[in-house]
Amino acid sequence: MDVAALLLELYGRIPPLARHAVDGVSPDRLIRPPAPGANPIAWLVWHLARVQDHHVAELLDADQLWVGGGWARRFGLDADPSNTGYGHPPADIATVRPEAPEVLLEYLDAVAGRTRAMLADL
Repeated sequence: MDVAALLLELYGRIPPLARHAVDGVSPDRLIRPPAPGANPIAWLVWHLARVQDHHVAELLDADQLWVGGGWARRFGLDADPSNTGYGHPPADIATVRPEAPEVLLEYLDAVAGRTRAMLADL
């Protein structure tokens, strides 16, 4: 079994699914929970990208894209490398406010590109 190919295929599924969830959705709708107790689309896509960025950077012994790429500012957040969304209460979830829907996908694409490059080297 080619583990690298398997992981590339699995990680390759994420960006198209996120794009489908974000495309055509208004900025207001992206940051609004769809139901009480549910997380907004913007937070879910951000959290997905943040966790992947955090973990891949750790594996590469490199800085997270979040910290060095100006991404935090574009989400209205600090460039805190430990802020991946784990344990966020509703007040923290509400602070994730991308400046535009495209920012969610651009950050995820940057993280996915780094992940693909790492996996291709396995």
